[in-house]
Amino acid sequence: MAHMRTFEEYGEKFEKGDVIGAFIDFTQDEINVTFTKNGEDQGDAFQISKTDLDTKDLFPHIMAKNVKFEVNFGVTKEAEEEKKEKASWKDALDADYIKVGAVEEATRVRGSPRIASRDMCEMIMMIGLPASGKTTWVDKHVGENAEKQYNVISTTTMINKMTVNGEPRKKHYKGKWEQVVQKATRSLQEMLRAASQRRRNVIIDQTNVYPNAQKRKARPFEGFQRRSVVVVPTDETYKERCQAQEAAGCKDIPDEAIMEMKANFTLPEEESDALVPIFVETTFVELDRTAANEVVELYNKVAKEKGYGKKHEERGMQKHEKKKNKKQEEMNTKKFRGVVVKRGNFGARGSGPFVNRGNMPGRGNFHGNMMRGGPGGPPAPFVRGGMMGNMNMRGTSGPWMGGRGGMGPRGGI
Repeated sequence: MAHMRTFEEYGEKFEKGDVIGAFIDFTQDEINVTFTKNGEDQGDAFQISKTDLDTKDLFPHIMAKNVKFEVNFGVTKEAEEEKKEKASWKDALDADYIKVGAVEEATRVRGSPRIASRDMCEMIMMIGLPASGKTTWVDKHVGENAEKQYNVISTTTMINKMTVNGEPRKKHYKGKWEQVVQKATRSLQEMLRAASQRRRNVIIDQTNVYPNAQKRKARPFEGFQRRSVVVVPTDETYKERCQAQEAAGCKDIPDEAIMEMKANFTLPEEESDALVPIFVETTFVELDRTAANEVVELYNKVAKEKGYGKKHEERGMQKHEKKKNKKQEEMNTKKFRGVVVKRGNFGARGSGPFVNRGNMPGRGNFHGNMMRGGPGGPPAPFVRGGMMGNMNMRGTSGPWMGGRGGMGPRGGI
């Protein structure tokens, strides 16, 4: 049993196939929460003061990892239409308990409805170096706009949820912490994909300093109101924030990776300059665009002078060369296919040159002028279908065939 990162032993362990019942009793001075396993009472789990609860509402919630489950709120769509209650899987603790689905609608409180349409959803992409102040801005913005119920997607958010018995995973991890950060960052791609397919408000709290990353991450959110928030403080302020982060033991990104980011840092285009704007709006929350651009250009210059930024450029060149080579191969293949002559087109119409389908003997290969009962000759490159004789073609007579043409068997000449 866990509450506020405090773990206690409670009840029996459950496994696949077990039925867990959850019961809430409002009739006493305190609200009691009790669970059952396959109908057996496991005892009170939580007591909640009615004063502490005040006017807050309670909603059923299940947190699970790597499992599938089914719920029984006492009603299904079919049962609701027929005004029938869904049968219980196990007996309740007491006959006075009422299934959640059977509570009168007048006493229910509706949860937050889903956003009506995709174009009403908002996607905010944070852009800035590590420790520049992005997460501070996000926390403040989320708190001031609680009604929007933002889903924040970030490496930090994910790692904070990867606790071990309520304690930070970093405290228990024995290997290289940078590897955990890298794996968490890569796994965010799946979260971004899922978020882009749901009608929710999303904040992508990552560095996003590479221009291709900005485009790649924003593309799946087409139809959303896509906005970017750029956080670029002065270089002096940035250094102070980096020192404060390191002193707090929160630095996860190595200096070399930060220098690579500085070398490739690119601000998003202005909406008026972009051929196809990625964002409907770009907000600079510290330095304005002009001042921020000066800082970024300085970062680019200094980092590249120290030899950083080449990895990204080399990857870009390799990708370009790979595409170029693939295109050339496709063109060569098309040219090759265009030159190959049809089956049996040796000395045929126009007496065009013979081009074989390969450089090795194989199926249907012919052997010079050899034919059944005829003289043989030195082997020659194969042609599918094979040459089956030494005969002239359409318009002339041959030793064995006369009349209109002198064609041999199918595929042969």
